[in-house]
Amino acid sequence: MELIHPHTKGDVADAVREANERAERLLVVGGRQHMDKGNPSEVDAELWTTQLDRLVSYEPAEMIAVVEAGMRVGDLNRALAAGGQEWPCDAHEEATVGGIIASRRARHVG
Repeated sequence: MELIHPHTKGDVADAVREANERAERLLVVGGRQHMDKGNPSEVDAELWTTQLDRLVSYEPAEMIAVVEAGMRVGDLNRALAAGGQEWPCDAHEEATVGGIIASRRARHVG
C-alpha cells in the first residue's frame, strides 16, 4: 500500500487528483485514534496529514487559532496555554485536530 505524506495543501490536492485519475481509493490518516470507527473498506493508499501540523496564526486576544489538520491536540493545547487558553475537546493528546473535527469529538463552548 502506498503511503502519502504531503507537506502542503497543494501536495494534498495533487495526491487526491492523481488518485482520482487512477481510480484509487484513499484513506485520510492522522493520529490513528479513530481507526476502529465506521465500516472498514479496502484502500489503495493512505494519505497522512501529520506533516500538515503548523500553527498558522494565533490571536489570543481574539481567541482565534488557525491550525493545519495534522496538528496534534497536545501541541495545540501547549500553544494555547501560552495565552492562558485551551481547546476543550475530549481527546488523547496524540489525536490530530483534523481527526477530532472529522469525528465530531470537539465540544462547543459558549
